[in-house]
Formats: sequence, C-alpha cells, structure tokens
Amino acid sequence: REQQVNSESFLLKPWLYKFVISICESEQFSSNDVDINDIPNELMLTFDSGHLHQILWNLCQNGIRHANPEKQHILKIVASQSDRETTIDVIDTGKGVEQKLQAQLFEPFFTTEGSGTGLGLYISKTLANSNNADLAYHPTENGESCFRISKEINR
Repeated sequence: REQQVNSESFLLKPWLYKFVISICESEQFSSNDVDINDIPNELMLTFDSGHLHQILWNLCQNGIRHANPEKQHILKIVASQSDRETTIDVIDTGKGVEQKLQAQLFEPFFTTEGSGTGLGLYISKTLANSNNADLAYHPTENGESCFRISKEINR
C-alpha cells in the first residue's frame, strides 16, 4: 500500500545522535559500539524522519545480529553529500551476505534465519522508495555488509 510521506528538512548528525541513543537503550548495548563520526555537521536531509528511523532501526538490528562482537565498533554509520545526492551507509562488522543471496535481500519474506519474518529489508526499501530514495546492498572491500540509502538532491 502507498505510504504517506511527511517530508521535512533536518540536520542529519544531531538526528543520528538521538537515534543511536534510542537504539542502544532498546538493544542494551553501548553507544560506543556505533561509530557515527563520519557525518558532516552541515549535512541537511529532506526525508520523512519516521521513515528514516524505521529504515535505520531495521538496518541496525540486522547489523547487530550479524556483526563480529570482537571488533571495536559493531556498526558504523557514514553519510556524505555531493552535488547530486546524499548517501547514508550502515556498515556492520559481520561476514557479509553470500553473493548468491544478494539478489533476494529485498524480497518479501526472504530471511537467512529461522526467527526472522523476512520483512525488514523489504519494508525498509519500500519506505526509502516512498521518499524518492533507494536502498541497496554494497559489500565493502573487506567483505562486510554495507546498506546504502541514496537520495538525489532536488534542485
């Protein structure tokens, strides 16, 4: 069904600090486990903040589940902005997704676990699309999982 979008423009970095505190309290781990240092102070984003919260919540929960707990940070959130687009990357320290499964990641009911519903990434991509953004999987050079939200900047 069509998602109602309540877009607003906001500074991403302070919004992310609040988000990280809320997910850390909920999931009972330290905010030191989440690195959000690579966020430009002046980066403005136009997005439905409730949708962004749900997308990042899903990505972070997945990342926490699949991360390597022995690494210093189990999650890293990086954002950047060019003349064309804004990107937000959620990177975990896990072993990544097998290449043969990557094409199915955003399909409804696809899960690699017995306990999941397989709807988190599907819903996240749907919410991103309703904000004229995309959500895609990009493995890092080290083989970790990176989920990227990208949104073209409206001129």
